[in-house]
Amino acid sequence: MENPFVTELKRAFEDRALRNPRYSMRAFSRDLDVDPSVLSKILRGKRSVSGKMIRKVSQFLGHSPEQAQTFLDQNKAYLKRLRLLQADKNQQFVSIPLEQYEVISNWVHQAVLEALVLKDFDGTQEFLARKLGMAPVVISEAVERLSSLGILQVDSSGIVQSEKINTSSLGPKYTTEAMKTQQRELLKCSQQALDNVPFELRSHSSLVISIEKSKLPEFVEKIHAFRRDMNKFITKKSKSSDEVYCLALSFFPLTPVE
Repeated sequence: MENPFVTELKRAFEDRALRNPRYSMRAFSRDLDVDPSVLSKILRGKRSVSGKMIRKVSQFLGHSPEQAQTFLDQNKAYLKRLRLLQADKNQQFVSIPLEQYEVISNWVHQAVLEALVLKDFDGTQEFLARKLGMAPVVISEAVERLSSLGILQVDSSGIVQSEKINTSSLGPKYTTEAMKTQQRELLKCSQQALDNVPFELRSHSSLVISIEKSKLPEFVEKIHAFRRDMNKFITKKSKSSDEVYCLALSFFPLTPVE
């Protein structure tokens, strides 16, 4: 399965190489005004294509606005299929490539996706803003980013549509500044809930325990498994969801790190 726009890029390069045997991939990247390493990854299927790049490259290749829009639509559909193919077969978790995760790392994007399956969701961005207590412009920008990545769809009347998916970043083996920022923001939300949400509508608890540091990877893996098991359990039990919650887990040393 290949992105139709990538197929078009390969065709355009081959046409130029046939006319000029000395025409190189570096020359092609220069003509497209795309970094050579980025273009190489795109052509090898190692990196996704943004809508902005499709518009820019389509203009250079002489595509009509209608052709460019077709490629944009096909790109969204391709990204959606790719995420579903990458989904964990047992728990239906979908991995988000790092370059996409950087764009939607703010927790608002995950909250928007969860709010789409609430029983009283009417398809409007106004509902999302009201339910999540966010400014309409914040919701509009989040929906636009999610739509540009093909994670959800917005029709001509502004109605938002998406199937239920559980998104996950590339994995727990490393962190990035975007991931750290998301966790900081969620900790702020947790503090606000601690002060403002009635006790019976939240759960804040902790465990202070001594550990054998060499076993830390095993403990962390248990936490990851618990998080996914909770997702599966809550999803199964919540046949008619009416609120969006966050489960934020932290496991860190209280003794100074040497």
